[in-house]
Amino acid sequence: MTTSECPREMLPGRISIQQLFGVLLVVALLVSNMGCASHARALREVQGPQPKISDVTFEGMKRFSKGELLSYLHVGESSWVPFTRDFYFDPALVSVDARGIEDVYRAHGYYQARVVSVVPVIDREADKATLAIRVQEGEPTKVTSLRFVWADGAEPDEAERRKVEAQASLKQAGPFEVALLNASIGDLRVELLQRGFPLAAVQASADVHEGAKRAEVELYVNPGPRAVISAIRFEGLHKVPQYMCDREVQFAIGKRYSPGVTNQMEQSLKAMRVFRWTAVTPPTEVRDGKVVLTVRLSEADPQSITIGPDIAFEAIRWQERLTAVYTHTNLLGNLTRLDFTVVGGYAELPNPWSADRHGPVTKVEPAFTKKGILEPFLVWTLAPVFTSDIREGYSFWTVGDRFGASRWFGGIFNASLTHYLTRFDYFEISPALDRNTTQLGRDFSDPYLLSYGELKGTLHLTDSIARPTNGAVFEALYDMAGGAFFGDYDFHKGQLGVRGYYKPAKRLQFVSRIQGGTMIPYGSSPGVPLSARYYLGGANTVRGFGSRRLSPSLDECTPEGDCTHIPVGGFSMVQATVELRYNFAGPFSVVGFSDMGDVQAKKWTFTPSTWNFTAGPGLRVTTPLGLVRADVGFRLNRLDAYPRESKFAFYVGL
Repeated sequence: MTTSECPREMLPGRISIQQLFGVLLVVALLVSNMGCASHARALREVQGPQPKISDVTFEGMKRFSKGELLSYLHVGESSWVPFTRDFYFDPALVSVDARGIEDVYRAHGYYQARVVSVVPVIDREADKATLAIRVQEGEPTKVTSLRFVWADGAEPDEAERRKVEAQASLKQAGPFEVALLNASIGDLRVELLQRGFPLAAVQASADVHEGAKRAEVELYVNPGPRAVISAIRFEGLHKVPQYMCDREVQFAIGKRYSPGVTNQMEQSLKAMRVFRWTAVTPPTEVRDGKVVLTVRLSEADPQSITIGPDIAFEAIRWQERLTAVYTHTNLLGNLTRLDFTVVGGYAELPNPWSADRHGPVTKVEPAFTKKGILEPFLVWTLAPVFTSDIREGYSFWTVGDRFGASRWFGGIFNASLTHYLTRFDYFEISPALDRNTTQLGRDFSDPYLLSYGELKGTLHLTDSIARPTNGAVFEALYDMAGGAFFGDYDFHKGQLGVRGYYKPAKRLQFVSRIQGGTMIPYGSSPGVPLSARYYLGGANTVRGFGSRRLSPSLDECTPEGDCTHIPVGGFSMVQATVELRYNFAGPFSVVGFSDMGDVQAKKWTFTPSTWNFTAGPGLRVTTPLGLVRADVGFRLNRLDAYPRESKFAFYVGL
């Protein structure tokens, strides 16, 4: 019988025997890993290359999965995937791992576990080795007694105490494991912190009887006083005005202390985008039920320049661009932000060696953002912009401006009101778009002025706004062009959408999206210009169609049979995507997707029988330069509806 005990009254921060054992075990494994790795390298240098381990099998193992147990060991399975680790057979490492397996089992309550045998099979010709490891697990140790000892005079009543105790990972009659014991300490303390006890302390002791396979556990709980946040102090401010930081965390004053509130404070300050990091220091005292929080900040350099390539290859378009962004986060010393974006490049339709159309692609946009005008939480944006690009049937340049304001409500809903003003000018226009003969009639004008207001609302019901993994995002958008905004076109546009995220496993992610919208001309200048219409197809919508090719189009053919195919967009759109992403090794991920979409020339036209379905595989590789993605989409139905389109389309982008 072995016994380990901790005194019942412990000072906050003191390490229990179990915690000390865990730390020493980790240090020992790290030291042995470095020593054994050095030994393996030295052995290979003396004896020559050792065979790679291609397969490791376990017999008699039920408590762990193969991958879980291998994560604790020096040996492993070499993979064919590039840039992944290779494992070499070394008798010394195998011997160390045999003892390590037994140590892992002991840490999880299997004190009689033994490694019965390790049988290597070496194939010198193939330069490979396999290992067969036979384990005798024995029976796990059970928790026969689990007691919670609360400090005298602790505030929580009996009902609240039971709710706190229920959070412990260690359960009566359940398996005894050091990891579960340590997790229970953290579980109880986190639950107490969430309930407003900033000084909560939890300690533990355990009597482990190895031969009898039983453990008696006591958890000592001292919640301390409950507290509300009365004031917030900042450390590390230099050029950022303090009153602007006060504004971001004012919501926390008067709230009960909890990690959720402090995390929201940190996120609000990070959203200012002027700090390298933010951290709320855990409080060390409570006075009269109140606590003063200290926020430590590190101001980032307000100026930065980012330069990077943007390369995309699609079925009908190749594009090579270079983007440079100059950012100043504290212009004029009042947190006015400037993001000056310059994009320069070239595009070829459909490809560089057989270009029907080609030309420069440019964008110049200085965007100014300022928070706090008129109302503390309004974010104002002013962004003049110049662009030039090419499309099938025409080239164009634009000059315009975007001006608007947005605001967050409750940290999950964002509403924005924006006005867009743009002058479009076409050049190198195909004869099919000649204003005197085109079927578009008054909808095609050169040049033209587009002026519209946009009201947009986005509801985030996800675990993270910036990088969601679970939850849903709901979007609604309404545009009004012309009318009170003047311009050459009068139309309404309404659009609804939902995005869904679900991550059932560490390496597995489901992503889905569905959206639909329509445009309704009205007034004295009814119509919708080509630039504002709906188009689908390309790397981000219905893969299987080329960029913007899922659309009503104009076709003009010569007597010789040469035809010009120009997508001109539509007034109604529906689109949906379901995507499965699996990260199988390091930076490599595979994707399986299915897309649906349709664009109709008339308003309020949604006909399921005309919907187009595509599906295909994809690959994602995270590199130092950025994300490399490749997709191949195959059309699944209505092949005769778009006879000029290929049955598949590919996309490669950086």
